[in-house]
Amino acid sequence: MTVPLYCQEVTITTSGLGAVAALGHCTKRLANGGLVTVVAYSGHSGGGKEIKLVKAYMAQLDQKEYEAW
Repeated sequence: MTVPLYCQEVTITTSGLGAVAALGHCTKRLANGGLVTVVAYSGHSGGGKEIKLVKAYMAQLDQKEYEAW
C-alpha cells in the first residue's frame, strides 16, 4: 500500500554517519560501471552536517576506482 506524501512521517531524519555507512556498503557492492545516486536534503536540523560528511566521504574515494561529482 502506498502512503500519500502528506501522510508520511516527517520527524524521522537520516544522519550523516548513517548516510556515510550506507554509502560504504553501496560502494563495496557496486558493480563495475554501476551508479549510485545520492540525494541529500539540507532542510532538517542535521542536514548541513550530513551533506558535509557525505561530500567528505565521496572526496576520499579512490579516483582510480570511482567517479564522484
